[in-house]
Amino acid sequence: MANVLLIAANNYKDPYPVYPLGVAYLSKYLKTHLPNDIISEFDFNLQSYENLKSLLQKQTFDIIGISLRNIDDTNIFAKNSFIEHYKRINDIVRSLSKSKIILGGSGFSIFPEIIFQELNPDYAIHGEGEDSLLQLINAIKNQEDTQNIPGLVFYNKLSNSIKINEKGNYIDKPELEIGKNEAEYYWNESGMLNIQTKRGCPYNCIYCSYPIIDGKKVRTLEPQKVLENIIHLNKTLGINYLFFTDSIFNINNEYNNKLCNLIIDSKLNISWGAYFSPNNLTYEDLKLYKQAGLTHIEFGTDSLSDTQLRNYQKNFTFEDI
Repeated sequence: MANVLLIAANNYKDPYPVYPLGVAYLSKYLKTHLPNDIISEFDFNLQSYENLKSLLQKQTFDIIGISLRNIDDTNIFAKNSFIEHYKRINDIVRSLSKSKIILGGSGFSIFPEIIFQELNPDYAIHGEGEDSLLQLINAIKNQEDTQNIPGLVFYNKLSNSIKINEKGNYIDKPELEIGKNEAEYYWNESGMLNIQTKRGCPYNCIYCSYPIIDGKKVRTLEPQKVLENIIHLNKTLGINYLFFTDSIFNINNEYNNKLCNLIIDSKLNISWGAYFSPNNLTYEDLKLYKQAGLTHIEFGTDSLSDTQLRNYQKNFTFEDI
């Protein structure tokens, strides 16, 4: 049996705290597939360095995963880097625990080699993490070889270098399990909770990290499972506004129509928003989405110049906008 702690390291709350969705999916996946292990979470939006020190002094963990959501605040005027914050978390864990440290998360996945060098964990996982983390925990528990696990980042002693395995083993039925206290905090502070319907992005916008984090292959998540997660958030926790964190919601409209019809048939009283592209979108699509609760669109427009849109490698024109 292993005692596993998953740390959501993000503590940036401007303009509002964001629910650590990646850690929530990981936690539920591990609890489902490792029923005899202890899986717990620590959220830096809700707790502090002192809370972490106290926890590590009271409890012994075999494995600690640290999820890095962002690298900086993406604000050219402020230029706040979060790397020192992550180093401090890593140092606290190293000083108070003998656990194996595993890094992951969207921020890590953008710069896996650089951050691995900076923080020097035992292991790391880039990209989608559920199945790879499960394999890694089992390998650590059973003292088995870990080097061929998809998405694994590790230090190879033979080559004296950091090795980054290719991604793989994608899942299509992630489940959410959000505690009542956490739901209340994020609902009160931000007025929404997050959920996914797709992972991956096929587009080539030159500045975007989504294809690096999620991969370019689009995987639609099983619509009935997404609906069940939405029903849980709505009926059990009282959440009635969601934001779909897909790279672009209207990538696969056949899938979207199926999901929206499920939401409409469920008669849920929810509203939602998402990122949209100005292309691959009709008024008929929007009418259906509105029936299903769509109230908020964020268009990735970026420019009203066709020349600049081509420079950005956008797949739409000013006419589409």
